[in-house]
This record gives sequence, structure tokens and C-alpha cells, in this order.
Amino acid sequence: AGLLNVRNTVLASMQGNGEQKGALNQLAQQVADRVNSSLTSAQTASGQAGCPLFAYNPASPADVAQTLTLDPNITAATLAPVNPGPPPVSNGAALQLAGLGNSTAPADQIPGQTILQYLSNMASQAGQSASDAQTGSNLHAQLLAQSRSLQTQISGVSLDAEAAQVLQLQQGYQAAGKMVSVINALSDALLNMI
Repeated sequence: AGLLNVRNTVLASMQGNGEQKGALNQLAQQVADRVNSSLTSAQTASGQAGCPLFAYNPASPADVAQTLTLDPNITAATLAPVNPGPPPVSNGAALQLAGLGNSTAPADQIPGQTILQYLSNMASQAGQSASDAQTGSNLHAQLLAQSRSLQTQISGVSLDAEAAQVLQLQQGYQAAGKMVSVINALSDALLNMI
């Protein structure tokens, strides 16, 4: 039941469905929105406005991660690394993106956590739940083996011993049958002598 709970509850809460957005979708949307925000507020080396790198279907919050795509038309020339400032910083957008995972700015956080903290908590929750389920499964297997052993001890019946005893009884029956045959033959011989 523990492994099914992980699959049906923990993983489902990460993937999302019609009832809940899902942690992976929240993460994908936050990263895509913040990267796009950084790039669109920056400028190219020639002074052109930046364009977004990611796209997703905003109409379905439970499918953000599934619909997340890169803009196929983006090139190195259209990426906007310059933060217009003031003062302008030639690699300002790149620096901002490099610090995105650990940024404590409210706009960069997912329910009060940095992106990396949120991701770490998701992985930790999934790992802990899977570990707990596996431990429970192992415990149940041990309990089943112990109960079967106790049942055998209490009933006092060993199938191997019972099978050996049946074979001994069968051999004894065959020997008794041969003895009756021999006695019958001897008594016939004695009666014929008389």
C-alpha cells in the first residue's frame, strides 16, 4: 500500500491534474516566467529588446511542464544579455539568470522558497516517501515470513515429514501385502500336502 500511495498521492501531487496544479508545473512556470522576464527586460548588443526563451500553455496550469517549449527562432544574436541599467551592464541578464536558483527576491520565489530550495524539497519528499514505502514493504514481507513460520510451529505439521511418513506407510503396506501373499501360498501348500 505504501508504494501505491507514493505513486497515487506523492507523484500525483507533483505532476498535477484537473484538481491541483502540481509542484513540477509550479516549478516549470516560475523558472520559465523569471527567465522570460529577465530576457525581455534586457537588450541585445545592438540595443534591440530581448525576446522570451520559453513558451507554455497558460490556459492549463496542470500542463505547464508538459507544454513547456523553447522558442525555435531564438538565436545567439537575439538573446538579450545587456541589462539596460542605469548603468548598463553588458552581461547583466546572464548574471541575473545565474543567480536565479538562489535568489531570495519575492518575485523569484515559489511559496516563500528559492527555486533550488523548492526543487530540493520536492526531491526530498519524493525520496523520503519512496524510502518509507520500501521500508514498510520490507517490514510486511518479514512479518509474513514470521507468521508463516509461527503457523508451522504451532500446527506442528511439517509437510516434508508428513510426506516421508506417507512413503514409509506405503512401503509397510506393500510389505504386509507380500507377507499375506507368502502366508497364503504356504497355507495352500500345507493344505495340498494333507
